Amino acid sequence: MKIRALGLLITFSLLASSCDEFTLGDLTSALTEEEVVAGLKEALNVGTDTAVFKGNALDGYFLNPKIKIPFPEEASIVKTVVESVPGGSLLV
Repeated sequence: MKIRALGLLITFSLLASSCDEFTLGDLTSALTEEEVVAGLKEALNVGTDTAVFKGNALDGYFLNPKIKIPFPEEASIVKTVVESVPGGSLLV
């Protein structure tokens, strides 16, 4: 039983070490400019999709201070005037 376990351990060790050679061979080659550009475009697509998904969730914009643009203090007078007009509170 112990010999069988030792044999399996050696076999799996050899198989695992030979897999490293296959995966490391791909990592040593340099990327082309087209591959870099394609990778950057894909990263931008994934990032924008994730940002839109999170911002579009319920209160995803209003409760996230990282993306919510606060109302400027300089415009508070304009806001008060607009709110005083009938129906103006719906605009602000």
